[in-house]
Amino acid sequence: MNWPVYALTAYVLLAFQTGLADTLAFPSEYASGGIQPRFILIFAIFIGLSASATTAIVSCAILGFTVDLIATRANGTVIGPYTLGYIAATYLLIQLRPMLFRQHPLTFAPMTFLCGLLAHLIVTAVFTIRYWYDGPPDYAPVNDLITRTLSLLYTAAIALFFAWPMIKLTPLYGFRIAKTQGPWRKN
Repeated sequence: MNWPVYALTAYVLLAFQTGLADTLAFPSEYASGGIQPRFILIFAIFIGLSASATTAIVSCAILGFTVDLIATRANGTVIGPYTLGYIAATYLLIQLRPMLFRQHPLTFAPMTFLCGLLAHLIVTAVFTIRYWYDGPPDYAPVNDLITRTLSLLYTAAIALFFAWPMIKLTPLYGFRIAKTQGPWRKN
């Protein structure tokens, strides 16, 4: 993988996440900031679909770590929940991608929702466990999970628009996609 291109794309999408997400947010009674799209998650799905397994897990762990750094909670920044969630989501995607059309734009939306749901379940579980011993008194795990699920639906819809340019820019990232044959094909 071309790491400088990865870093530049991650930086731009991180800027989108911090600056543009509030503008694109839908108001919600469950979330104070509204229902926001997750641009970094879309990029993580693209990496998970396109890169080798090891590269995908490492790069998505880095993306999760950056999301951990920008996601502030009531009692400070917590390092780890998004990193664990993105690693688990990438592992699920790696397991599913032999059954997927990896370079098709319509693959992005369901995979963004499914893998993002796993990631946000892990994030909510970690925050809920933390809430039990040292959390803010106003944290409601169910409301947090509803907000995250609605955000994932919104992100999956936006992923349809991000998919085509990302697929067209795949050679710029330098991915080596192996030509694998299934058990139904003979040489």
